[in-house]
Amino acid sequence: MCKNPFQGAPKMPARIALMRNASLLARAGSRIAEMCERFFPDALVFALATIVVVFVGGMTIGVAPAKLVIEFGGGFWSLVNFTMQMAIVIVGGSWWRRRRRSRS
Repeated sequence: MCKNPFQGAPKMPARIALMRNASLLARAGSRIAEMCERFFPDALVFALATIVVVFVGGMTIGVAPAKLVIEFGGGFWSLVNFTMQMAIVIVGGSWWRRRRRSRS
């Protein structure tokens, strides 16, 4: 019966394990990316923190919380048209680029 050579070995991320034979720069880049993914917060955290800061700032200058909530809701929905337009531009541009590449 053959014994598993990796039994008891410290576990490492799959990305690092696959890059054992890669260059020093590739391994360093992979480690930096892993650290950023582990410790850098998601964009949603920054968005929520900004909303809280603006809400607290509005309350400190004397605006009623109900008015802040109503204004936030109105401003949010006024940006939907622009957001959809930008999404169409991004998807359309990506489609156009892939279409042109496949023809040549």
